[in-house]
Amino acid sequence: MTTDSIDVVDESDATEIDIRALQPADETAASLAAAVASAKRVSEKLALQLDALRGRRADMLLHAAHADILAIDARVASLELSAERVATLLNGLNQRHAAASQRERTDRMLAEIEALHASAAAAIEALKGWAEDYEEIRNLIGRGLRLHDQAERARVELMEAVEAAYQDPIIRARGALSLKQPVMPDLLPRAVFPTWRIT
Repeated sequence: MTTDSIDVVDESDATEIDIRALQPADETAASLAAAVASAKRVSEKLALQLDALRGRRADMLLHAAHADILAIDARVASLELSAERVATLLNGLNQRHAAASQRERTDRMLAEIEALHASAAAAIEALKGWAEDYEEIRNLIGRGLRLHDQAERARVELMEAVEAAYQDPIIRARGALSLKQPVMPDLLPRAVFPTWRIT
């Protein structure tokens, strides 16, 4: 039974309420917030009804029958009891809503921490996988640097040999050599790893 489906206080002269109808459907913060709002509306209606009955009683004091005044006194007392019950319920609902809100905030925070923990664990495991391949990576870099050094030395030796050959008039008389000069690749290990030391 929820507060949305039952009008716990109508616009008639009824003075009793179904306090159970003001209870939330569950203990979630959203349901409790809705129950608090409903209980506040009921409390305001009861206050208006009490003011109206007390005004009616004041008007009856000088001209109404004794029994009629006692009857309205009974209705005022009933409304006061209903108002007290709603006020007590509202106090409890506020406390439950505060507790549920805190609980849900804590749950969200813990869920976020668990997600971050899983993400961190996965990232660290991936890093461990790289560390396991480090020796192979180090060897590949070292091999690349050695190949680069060898290629550079060979290129220099070639250029020096060509320059020395052209000092010979016979060689120079033959014109350009029919050899295409080797071109170094764009990606050079020592350009990528300028401070790496081969061990």
